[in-house]
Amino acid sequence: MAPWGYGVAGAKAARLKRANRYRGASIGVQMLSLLVAALTMTALGKHEMCEKRFEFQLGAGTVRLLDARTSSMRARPAVERGGKRLGFGDEAFAQLGWRAAVVRADGVLVGALDSVIEAPSWEVVLVASADEGRSWSVLSRLRKPSYLGLVKSLSFASSQLGCISLEVEAGGPYVAEGGIFEACTSDGGHRWSPLRIK
Repeated sequence: MAPWGYGVAGAKAARLKRANRYRGASIGVQMLSLLVAALTMTALGKHEMCEKRFEFQLGAGTVRLLDARTSSMRARPAVERGGKRLGFGDEAFAQLGWRAAVVRADGVLVGALDSVIEAPSWEVVLVASADEGRSWSVLSRLRKPSYLGLVKSLSFASSQLGCISLEVEAGGPYVAEGGIFEACTSDGGHRWSPLRIK
């Protein structure tokens, strides 16, 4: 009996040793692929993967609003005009991406930015460009009823009158009832009425 019991224990030990070796190799392969990805991103420097969010014909060219990512945890809004990348602000816009955009009647491009890393943020940042995307300024910041509120639409009936709507799920954090919330502006987006459910 002892040799047989010893044999079973020995077989189990051998299987466990092989499984640990395989598990170790699997972890090693994962670590190697992460290292290769990190080295590739380092070698590429500022190489970004861009997702086109909005496109407008302004003046003599096309303006594209892009969400640019250098990694899964780093993002920023970007602008491309006539195939050439334009700068967009500073670190104040880090982790933000385009959620809505529209051209007002006076030709000013207005966009709504929100966090695109991990979860939406507590506020929507409204920005404007009067020179076809070459330079941008912050119009206003709109506090949302819940950080999970998502921008649904942005529209301007004229250069001054506009509305933004956000969708908030019922039962979400910090909000009693869900639905579509709307705020309006009468000064081109500088000041907004309180968000109210439609």
